[in-house]
Amino acid sequence: MTSLSTVELFVNGTLMRGLQLHDNLAGATFLGERTTVPAYRLHAIDESYPAMVRDDENGTAIAGELYAMELRQLARVLEREPAGLGIGVIELDDAAGHRIGVVWTGGELPATATDITQLGGWRAYIAERSAATVGEETGR
Repeated sequence: MTSLSTVELFVNGTLMRGLQLHDNLAGATFLGERTTVPAYRLHAIDESYPAMVRDDENGTAIAGELYAMELRQLARVLEREPAGLGIGVIELDDAAGHRIGVVWTGGELPATATDITQLGGWRAYIAERSAATVGEETGR
């Protein structure tokens, strides 16, 4: 349970444990891995970070992590997010349901966006990209 000065934030990309921007969550409390309801699409922007958008008709469940933090920390996290990302209300597949989460708020996705929804999450995308790179390096 959070107080009025704390929030629970669902992250689905580079803020997750072990990834590039995770240090931006320093001081937040990790609440565990979570998954959205099957109503979202995920896109890789410039192969650098994900953009999650709601799509009730063609969406799938997206994996991520849930953190508790103070509102002032949330403000710092958002200041450091790439352009086009912000917070929105998302729906997780747990009993509590709705939370805030990092989503694409920048209007139309850029031409560089690649739909990676079928992978179900950013970590799966990173793993696939790494496997492809290893395959190219070994000639497979």
